[in-house]
This record gives sequence, C-alpha cells and structure tokens, in this order.
Amino acid sequence: MRRTIFLKTATIILSVFYPFGLYFLHGGVRVCLLAAMSALWGARAVFESKDRAIKGASAAFFALCALFGSGTLAYLYPLIINFSLAALFALSLRSTPAITRLALLKQPGLNEHGRAYTRKLTEIWLGFFVLNGLLSAALLLPRDKIYWSVYCGAISYVLIGALIGGEMIFRKFYVKKFD
Repeated sequence: MRRTIFLKTATIILSVFYPFGLYFLHGGVRVCLLAAMSALWGARAVFESKDRAIKGASAAFFALCALFGSGTLAYLYPLIINFSLAALFALSLRSTPAITRLALLKQPGLNEHGRAYTRKLTEIWLGFFVLNGLLSAALLLPRDKIYWSVYCGAISYVLIGALIGGEMIFRKFYVKKFD
C-alpha cells in the first residue's frame, strides 16, 4: 500500500515537473528525467494491478525517449495523454458515459436527469481534452518551447482545476438533486 502511494505521488510530482524539465534540462540530465519517468511507470505496471497495459506502454514510451535521447518525441507526451483521454471519453458515450460511471459509484440510484447531466459533462470533458491536446500540439510549432512548457506544466493544470471547480459550483447552485 505504501509503495503504491509513493509511486503514484512520485509519478504525479515528476509529471508536473516534466514539461519544465524538458525545457530546462539538456543532455544526460534530460535522459535521466526520461529514464526516471520510464522507471516510475514500469514500477507502477509491476506493483499495481489496475491498467497494467497502459502503465507498461507509458514506461515503454519514456524508455524509447531516453534510449534515443529524443526531446522531440518526449514533447508528444501531453498530446498522447489528452487524445487518449478524449478517446476514452468518446468511446464511453456509446454506452454508459465515463462520468456517469463515476457518479453511479457514489449514487447508485442516479435518476434520468442525473444521467443526462453526467453525459453532458462527459461531452464537455471530451471537448476539453481535444482542445487541450490541440493547443499542446500547436505550442510545439515555435522553435522556443518555453510556451509549451508553461502551458503543459502549469496553465493546463489550472484549466483542469477551473473546470472541476466550476462544475462543482454549478452543480451546487444550479442543478436539481439527482435522487
């Protein structure tokens, strides 16, 4: 249990630092960052039972980046994450939307109004992930990657927090109970 918490925490911290590390670190130090990301994802694939294939794929991606010293490939990580999440949310709309599944864990008797709301919320998150991925890709075009680093390492997290917080406020004041 402690190992899992440590690995998750270390992965989150390193993932937040990652865009700035790509920009400010060079040569062997950058390769060490990529190797550390690979090692963390690999350890999570070994020690955590859920989503092993995804964690293993992440470990392999960072291992390839480290092996080839590829800064260019490494910059695609936020794009891959955002489009993967967008695909996950889009595919969930075929049956039970992703956010509806989460809501059902907390409130098994979710009514039709609640199901419609969580479906719309899943669509909003889908749009967010697509736009976030496109913006991270567009910021790769300028030669100087500082804008990419600031956006992917700070602004995108603020936007995620704003979307979560905004939805919580909206739900509290404007949405009828889902009982």
